[in-house]
Amino acid sequence: MDALWGLLGVLLGGALTIGGNLLLSDREAAEAARNEKKLAYLALLTSARKLRYLSRQGRNRDIDELDADRTQLSTANYEIELLATRQVASSADQLRRSTLDYLNLARKSYETDVGPTLVDRVDDLAIARRSARMANDVFIEAARSDLQRKLRSSRLRDVFHSLQVPNPDRLPEVKTRSVDAD
Repeated sequence: MDALWGLLGVLLGGALTIGGNLLLSDREAAEAARNEKKLAYLALLTSARKLRYLSRQGRNRDIDELDADRTQLSTANYEIELLATRQVASSADQLRRSTLDYLNLARKSYETDVGPTLVDRVDDLAIARRSARMANDVFIEAARSDLQRKLRSSRLRDVFHSLQVPNPDRLPEVKTRSVDAD
């Protein structure tokens, strides 16, 4: 009888150890994924902020640096599209678009002397800058919400679901042969 209790203890201990290891490794993977998202979110926000500041500098912008920053903004956006939820990816894309719209309008306003009056240009730039800033705020809220979600143990949940007894109503029908007793 003692051997039976010992065997039962070993089996239960082994099952708890395996379950704990699965939970721990899944949690570590979820934390790593969260950190990867966070780095991508920060890269997008940093690039957008830099481009907004460059938009204010007028003609004193280095075109090569500007193109590198545009590329960095788009690269961060694409990374977010791969890693994040649709809501966050949509907010990231809106931030990218509004930042580039502001940059392009500022560049056009400073590089051409033909077109709307200076007052119109200033008003258009102010509206574009506010739009880019609002998109930044919306993205920050979406990213913050995404990063604050609880880390879930999906692998452990899958293991427990696989151990559940299937619903007898959904089992495939097994055909049996009837044997007549003669």
